[in-house]
Amino acid sequence: MPGSISLQPVESGEVAERLAQLATAAPVGMVEELGGPEVLTTSELAQAWLTRRAMRRRIVGVPIPGRPGRGFRAG
Repeated sequence: MPGSISLQPVESGEVAERLAQLATAAPVGMVEELGGPEVLTTSELAQAWLTRRAMRRRIVGVPIPGRPGRGFRAG
């Protein structure tokens, strides 16, 4: 699991609502990014997923090398 990546998960209903709004609106070019209020790492998300499913697994963080990895770590 690439543990150094931070994400802002969004509820699927919010994504569906936003996509419906964009699909029915006039073209606007680039649209504002959508992200939830909470910032979590991929490791935290994986742990939450395992907990929700009552599974016990070890999560191993693997660094992403090179320029992409530096970009992810920088936010």
